[in-house]
Amino acid sequence: MKNPNDIKRSNDTIKVTLSKKYELPKDVLLTFNELTSSKDSVNLIFNSNSTCAISPTRSISGDLSVRMSGGSPQNPNYSYTPPLTQNDIWTNNPLSKSKLCICANAEGMNNVKLKFDRKHNIANTLTFLIQKKNINFLSALRVLVNGIQTSKTYLINYPTDTLLNFSEALDLSPYKGTKFELCFEAYTGVEATSDGKRIGDAVWLDNIILVDEVTVSNTDIKKSNSNYSIRTNPIQEDKVILESKESKDFSFEIFNEAGQKIIIQDKCFIENNSLFQIETKKLNQGIYYLKINDKRSSQTLKFIKN
Repeated sequence: MKNPNDIKRSNDTIKVTLSKKYELPKDVLLTFNELTSSKDSVNLIFNSNSTCAISPTRSISGDLSVRMSGGSPQNPNYSYTPPLTQNDIWTNNPLSKSKLCICANAEGMNNVKLKFDRKHNIANTLTFLIQKKNINFLSALRVLVNGIQTSKTYLINYPTDTLLNFSEALDLSPYKGTKFELCFEAYTGVEATSDGKRIGDAVWLDNIILVDEVTVSNTDIKKSNSNYSIRTNPIQEDKVILESKESKDFSFEIFNEAGQKIIIQDKCFIENNSLFQIETKKLNQGIYYLKINDKRSSQTLKFIKN
């Protein structure tokens, strides 16, 4: 941002007018610690009862984070309908929502995982209007891809999780090889000036990155068929002994717990009721996932190296 007029200070926030746009490619960490061109990758969108700005107030890490907060009940246009369900969060109170949007580029990626850090605060100001069980709805976040919600609704447990940092990882592999609009949308009730603690209902975001990592879940493992199995687990003698009930051509990949690809091998063959050995001497002790791909199926097996 070479133009000083791009930056305008207002109270405790720094509002940014974008002079140019850059795509967010893989492995580029989008932070808000200094005024770099990476900030031109974001578009901050707010409404009459919400704010969205790069702010030094209670940042997640470094000097700055994106802070999205609510509006002022003193605003003559302010209106509020208490959400009774999670769906109400995103259908009620359209003027109390704000967005951070990014042009993301996942071309050349085999797997797409979105990682980011978030933090929430819930003020007491509107709690008298909402059912006690729904207080958590006063500070909510979701992820949209091309305008469609692709994440759960991120909430916190009030008051125990207030102002705690959470690190998230979201699988966006259906969008691999494409460019897409990535948005973080927040719903928040009131601004800091309407809160006795001067914090307000707010959501903070930082450390946004797209990485080429596979997402392996317990659900994936439970859905696995029984074509392949590991003979001994934890493995012995630095070898994974793979068994199969059928003769197959296959390939495999090994991932660590963080989802990083450690080993890959193509053009493998195993005969029915026979064994296939995979060397693991280069692996440290820990938990790993073996993903096997053949022409008819894909199967993920978990193994332990002691």
